[in-house]
Order: sequence, then structure tokens, then C-alpha cells
Amino acid sequence: MDTRRYGEVSVLHLEPETYAKLLHLAETGPGRPGGSRYDPEDPWHGLIVEPHSYGCWVHTGIVEDGETEGLPASLLAVLREAHASDAAWVLFDADLEPLLDLPVFEHPDEPSRPGRGGTASAEPQRVVFSYLVPVHVEVEDDTVTRVVVIDETPVTDPKVVEGDPAYLDQALAASDNGQDWPSWRFGY
Repeated sequence: MDTRRYGEVSVLHLEPETYAKLLHLAETGPGRPGGSRYDPEDPWHGLIVEPHSYGCWVHTGIVEDGETEGLPASLLAVLREAHASDAAWVLFDADLEPLLDLPVFEHPDEPSRPGRGGTASAEPQRVVFSYLVPVHVEVEDDTVTRVVVIDETPVTDPKVVEGDPAYLDQALAASDNGQDWPSWRFGY
């Protein structure tokens, strides 16, 4: 059995924005169910980040790979420290006090703990929009037998149906992130 060491560290060794980005990747990054598509140009996508009820796990392998350009210095300092101690993983824990000889950052709203007992998650951003797409309709003997929606069509002139209109631009970007979508078929 191959066992790996891990280290635990306070999230206060990270800027609030860096910690928030890690939590976001743990929930919606590449490899997560329904997550974003892998982008080789995004330095954050080189990280392996897993959710944890007290914060998140981050694999230290990126330090050895050397693909660290574009990542925050605070994150790299912790990962290098852990890697030097032969730790394969670091648990960034929202409940721990800072113990490393590394910079400490103030988190004005207290570091959030995902999951049980943590800060309640914010209301999800939600918008429903509509736009025109080509539809192929097959009719046989006066009966509609199949409807195919061609959804590879670029989104043009979207109309908000419900939800937060301020979220429309972000929702449009998420709906067209390069992910392959099947055509939707209705009928018998």
C-alpha cells in the first residue's frame, strides 16, 4: 500500500481572494461533476483541489512539475513548504491558527467553512434566458414524430425570462464555455 503524508495549514496564510478561488475550484473546477472544462492556459487548472468540510485539499505536485507561473505567491509558499516536508497534500483548514513562518492575511469576514457548520452559502446566482435556435420538425401522416433543437447555435439577443438580470453576462459565458452539448430530441 502506498501511503502519502499530508499537512494541515491555516487558510490565513492565503489572501481571501486566493482561498475563495480554491474553494470555487474545489466545487466547480475541471474534473468536478458539472465543472468547468480544463483550460491549459489557466494556471489554476494545473492544481488538483478537493473539497473538505473545513476548507479544501490541494495537491503539492504542481511545485515539482514547475508549472506555477500565474499562481499567487502565498499559495506557492505553502505548497513549497509542504512539498519540502514530503507532504503530497495540504489541507487548508478554516479552523486552524497560523503556525508557519509565512505571511498571514486578514480575512475580514472570517474564513468560510464549506459544508456542515460553516458559513451558510450565499444565495445561488440564477437566471433563465431564452434565445432563438433552429428547430427541425418531422411530421409523418399529420403527426409530429420528432423535434430536434440545434443547440450549437451561438446565443444572440438573449431575453431574461426569470432570475437576476445582472447575472446574464456571466450566465452567457458559462453556457458557451466550449463544452460539447448534444442536440435535444423530443418525440416518439
